[in-house]
Amino acid sequence: MHFYKGRAILWLAFTLFPNLSQGEWIDPMRRPALKANAWHKALFLDVSPVESGVLAVGAQGAILLGKALDPSIQWTQQSVPTSVTLTAVAAQANTRIAVGHDGMILKEVSPSIWEVVFDGFRANQNMLQETQTLLASKQLAEELRETLEWIQEDLTKDVEQKATQPFLDVAVLDEQGKSILAVGAYGMAFMSNDAGATWNSYTTQLLNPNRYHLNQLLKLDERRWLLVGEQGLVRLSLDQGNTWNIVETETASSWFAAEVKDDQILIAGIQGHILYSHDKGENWRSEIVNAIGTPVIIKRCYQSLFCTFGRKGLISAVRLSEKGAQVVGQWQLINRQDITSATLLKNNWLLTLEKGYQYWPSPTLPALEKESGDE
Repeated sequence: MHFYKGRAILWLAFTLFPNLSQGEWIDPMRRPALKANAWHKALFLDVSPVESGVLAVGAQGAILLGKALDPSIQWTQQSVPTSVTLTAVAAQANTRIAVGHDGMILKEVSPSIWEVVFDGFRANQNMLQETQTLLASKQLAEELRETLEWIQEDLTKDVEQKATQPFLDVAVLDEQGKSILAVGAYGMAFMSNDAGATWNSYTTQLLNPNRYHLNQLLKLDERRWLLVGEQGLVRLSLDQGNTWNIVETETASSWFAAEVKDDQILIAGIQGHILYSHDKGENWRSEIVNAIGTPVIIKRCYQSLFCTFGRKGLISAVRLSEKGAQVVGQWQLINRQDITSATLLKNNWLLTLEKGYQYWPSPTLPALEKESGDE
């Protein structure tokens, strides 16, 4: 998930991890995640349902397996060899992958045991080599060559200064858990075809020479993938990522969230900007729906609707029709905390927040039920 916050990290370091030494500094990339004792105050950034409950990731390298116990959750912390902030997690079949800051990619190698399988240093080297290989070609257009030379200069500095970028999302793209794509800041993208054992740069395939941030990757069906990001970036693949099409939009809004339901696709960005399709992405329409604010998550809800979750605890139920987008229900959390992820568990939503998490019951919409027969 793309949404991550720096302001809470220092608070978390001393609230959740009271035994954190103030002595010699240790690189978070190399420091194992510390045992914590206040998960009700933790900063979680993404949650993925798994057979045994939910898998949550967040600040200080936290990876937790949660078992729902109404009205709370019993958390079991996993063994993690790094304490960088983790931004997204994905699970499919026997594959469980988490990504985060410093270009970290982790994989569960045995129950509750995670290992680092990739990091930002290797990412920089890989992308630099890929760029240099492209520049060696004599078939490049002059404009593309200039862009690649600029990218090469940036990557060379990153390698020399040991600067790393965060991954912002990860998705397992096949039922067997073999094909995985991780995307992040400054256009960083890496693909694995062996369940996360090895990773190769996928950056140039995404037609993103300006290196815009890549915020969310969404699997639409077995063949179609959608990618959204900064400055109006939308990419659609119709062939499992072999080729990508640029979706032209009428706005330069940064897109944060996307969801699919049947033939409909909804994308949301800053200050109510939305982009949607009724025909699996062949045609698109953009609107501004100020009432929804700035959503960072979209989920299917009420059978025929999309629910958006975002800043200041704002939740909106949105219907898409040929007439446009309509907000048919809206709520706000009493604590007005920013929502960082939303997962439906039976009849309640598990919402992770700036500080902790809460259950939120899915309200009924009587007027909607009468009109559309939704539950």
